Amino acid sequence: MAYNIIKFYQDVGKAAETIKRGLTLKAAQAYCSRQDTAGSGWFCGYQEADPVEQVHYPLDPANPYDDEPVDLHPLEGDER
Repeated sequence: MAYNIIKFYQDVGKAAETIKRGLTLKAAQAYCSRQDTAGSGWFCGYQEADPVEQVHYPLDPANPYDDEPVDLHPLEGDER
């Protein structure tokens, strides 16, 4: 099962953003436990990925063996 990291906002007018896709449960829990995954008016949470929306092709077209999670919107200073 794959999990996505979602950045949620306190402001109801601002839509939540998917910032990482394809993580294991353990990796998603570890990511969301970091101190830099919450701030004033926002926090990161995880949810089970929708099987219909899961990526079924290499994430990096130049590397057919790339199966690393996609970091769509890295947090400032996050070099992982």
